[in-house]
Amino acid sequence: MLAAMRNAPPPAAPRRSRDGRWALLIAAALCASYGANRDFLVGSDAVGNVFVAANLVEDGRLSFTPTRDPAHFEWMLRPPDGQPVDGILSGDTLLGGVRAADLWSRGLLVPTSSYYHLTPSRRSDPATGEPVFVNTFGPGAGIAAAPVLAAVRLFAGDLRRHPEALWYGAKLAASLLVAASAAFVFLAARAWLSPALAALVALGYGLGTCVFSVSSQALWQHPAAECFLALGALLLVRAVGVAPVGAALRERWWYAGAGAAFACAAACRPPDAVFALAVAGWLAVVRPRALAAYLAGAAPFAAALAAYNAYFFGAPWSFGQTAAGPAIALSKTGSPDLWQTPLLTGLAGTLLSPSRGLLVYSPVLGLGLAGAALAWRRAGWAPLRPLAVGAALLLLVESKWFDWWGGWAYGYRRVVDLAPILALLAAPALGWIVAARWRRAVFGGLLAWSVLVQVVGAFAYEPRGWNARREGPAGPAQLAQDIDDPRYRGRLWSWSDAQIPYYLAHFAAARAEREELVRTSIDRWRPGPGE
Repeated sequence: MLAAMRNAPPPAAPRRSRDGRWALLIAAALCASYGANRDFLVGSDAVGNVFVAANLVEDGRLSFTPTRDPAHFEWMLRPPDGQPVDGILSGDTLLGGVRAADLWSRGLLVPTSSYYHLTPSRRSDPATGEPVFVNTFGPGAGIAAAPVLAAVRLFAGDLRRHPEALWYGAKLAASLLVAASAAFVFLAARAWLSPALAALVALGYGLGTCVFSVSSQALWQHPAAECFLALGALLLVRAVGVAPVGAALRERWWYAGAGAAFACAAACRPPDAVFALAVAGWLAVVRPRALAAYLAGAAPFAAALAAYNAYFFGAPWSFGQTAAGPAIALSKTGSPDLWQTPLLTGLAGTLLSPSRGLLVYSPVLGLGLAGAALAWRRAGWAPLRPLAVGAALLLLVESKWFDWWGGWAYGYRRVVDLAPILALLAAPALGWIVAARWRRAVFGGLLAWSVLVQVVGAFAYEPRGWNARREGPAGPAQLAQDIDDPRYRGRLWSWSDAQIPYYLAHFAAARAEREELVRTSIDRWRPGPGE
């Protein structure tokens, strides 16, 4: 098959006069699709990103302290009461008729710990002496979403006092970032494909991968990372195509932009740094004079991330996730080792697990794996080669991580950032696909299944249903088959107890549960009277 596919030369770059309008239409259509469920995906991993954006918009800060952000901490009344206290949203929250601020100023109410989306830093608040905490998942996603939430604030007022505006605004930011990534995939694919085929690649990516069911539904790290990865790929493709090696100032700007985009992706999600490194290595070998421009573009953003890490954690290479990771790994696996998964186990699970596998949830992306091999066969596909290397590296890194399954998730969340790259890597194989009717039919079937799975996830997935499925009769004795519990980890490999059939069979009930979970989540952040 590969021999037949590589015989077809890459098509010449087509005209792009109307590409911008097509890209906007694709982004608009996808953004509307992402909002069609009229809710958002509730999950703890997004909380820190959402409130980084809110604090940045409201106060211009990226950090958290107990008295400024009490809702993110567990509290306890000092003896003789000694009672844990929950639901403190501000200093004006009343506890037994007394303001929380009065209680903690008298030392009668003290924070005991932060929720896991916050990690303690080495800093303390100069005004109060309190310890300073930061988002476990870094600053990038919150900063990227801040402009959208700033626009929402113009209509809603203080975001932290209007949870509907905050959480739906964060969902809108995530949707816009993912939709933009699809537009960038379209524009990059136009270097080789007709408008129709490039649109097919972009829409297949936007609707047939977990960017639909996961990334666009909440402000994870992923939406911003995918946007910057797709932008970096577009700028790299344009840089390689604009001029001979080392010529034209315009070429250097494209390379600098690509470096900046890949560095921003790493700031949003650190494992995505493998793409920045892969492109830098490729340029060092094949276009060394372009490497300086690329590194110059990346340097300010890499330096900003290093400075953030050094300021809050004491070293440029320290991250919130690596600081918090050992405790989470210990609770899930019994070992604090972050890289404990056997590589073949992680690879098999990431690609083929019935309840996490990329090729199960989005088999259409398998075309990208074939295209990655083809990219090395002909010089015309050269810009795709470092992206293929980056994709392979990310797959290896995530397969070694202690929870390759990504905790309570839908599909292949840990490697969902591969989706825009694999979609673009499908370009070399598309000519062969469309050349025969039966291959088009197979491709259409894979795409239809991929889209169906994502629609189910976007409308019906809620974290507790399958991930902590109950066994036995209803009642207090009922046991949760939590896939984070080693005793039930085998569920990830079961075809008879797989996630997709579960949500297909329980679609209506799961949809109702998701809607209730959204209402409960909003109420949890709603200030009471006088707060």
